[in-house]
Amino acid sequence: MERKVYQELASLINAKNTCEARDNQEWYEKHSDRIKEIMKSAPSGSGIDCGTSLVEEDCTDNKLVFQFSFHHMDQNGMYCGWSEHTLTVTPSLMFDIELDFDSNFDGADVESLIGYDEFAEEEDLEEEREITEEDLNDITETNQDYFHDVYHYWLTGNVNI
Repeated sequence: MERKVYQELASLINAKNTCEARDNQEWYEKHSDRIKEIMKSAPSGSGIDCGTSLVEEDCTDNKLVFQFSFHHMDQNGMYCGWSEHTLTVTPSLMFDIELDFDSNFDGADVESLIGYDEFAEEEDLEEEREITEEDLNDITETNQDYFHDVYHYWLTGNVNI
């Protein structure tokens, strides 16, 4: 029998919480091991270079929370910093699941992400341009489209139960 990854994780978290409340250590450990096994298939690589972590203390049977970092590259293919992300997965009546990303780009070189050529013409390199909210929104939207595709594919894939 198969279930979607998000369904199995939600079910295991619920079962694990029930075992904890009933002091059933044996099955608590079995559910914990199964969660670890499933998380081995979580997105890792292609910028998500430190893997994906399940934030179990923030999860319920109707909400999954994941954290991951993204290693950015500039237009020259050089690494230019990290951004931190939290993904919250909730049920959707129309689309099975909703993915909500909360992103922090403080560790990334935003100028490199946007492309320095957008900041100044060759002859005006001495002038500096402020990074606008629109610039940050463009970066966030582009990254979140990628993250959505990657995590939706994984979460809606099947896992044997």
